[in-house]
Amino acid sequence: MRNFAIAAGAVYNVSSNPILDRCIFSRNSAPLGGGAIANISSGPTIKDCIFAMNWAHDGGAISNEVNSAANIVNSIFLGNIAANTGGLHISASNPTITNCAFIANRATQFQGGGISIVSGSNPIIRNCTLFANQGASFGGG
Repeated sequence: MRNFAIAAGAVYNVSSNPILDRCIFSRNSAPLGGGAIANISSGPTIKDCIFAMNWAHDGGAISNEVNSAANIVNSIFLGNIAANTGGLHISASNPTITNCAFIANRATQFQGGGISIVSGSNPIIRNCTLFANQGASFGGG
């Protein structure tokens, strides 16, 4: 909690596949991507985690980029903030997101309060709840 880095306030994954189970990521920050976690060409399993009040430029909670295939299950994204995508930023990646809740996340300058999907990404999103998220320009959910 309360970690800071230029990219990925808590966990920086590059070409790796860690398992993060029952973790709490709170009040982490990164001026670049991933307030809590940044995934670059990685396929982490993120299960039963809470992401609350994290901050970054891209992906207040998680930034998933460059052929990353994260598997995110039963996790909560609450009150995360970023200039671009408050909750989960997906760029050129194909994550699977299942049974997750995105609540009150906010993008302050661009799109995607809860989730933003860009650059040829093909995520699978199943049985998720998006509630009270806010995008500054497009995509509040």
